[in-house]
Amino acid sequence: MAVVDGKAGAEYDGIDALIFSPDSKRMAFQAMKGEKWLAVVDGQAGTEYDGIGTLIFSPDSKTRGVYSPE
Repeated sequence: MAVVDGKAGAEYDGIDALIFSPDSKRMAFQAMKGEKWLAVVDGQAGTEYDGIGTLIFSPDSKTRGVYSPE
């Protein structure tokens, strides 16, 4: 589980690559749930995939991206 500013998020089987947006107002990380990987952005879990790549935020922090080979 990721804890930000003392607030615990959902529990996952694994967490990797925690990043903050350029303006430090947003957070994202890769999470493993069973055999699947997903991006969690601002506490909201995204679609589950067999694998995902690097998470990024745009320079203005408004847009985020993640790569999936699927």
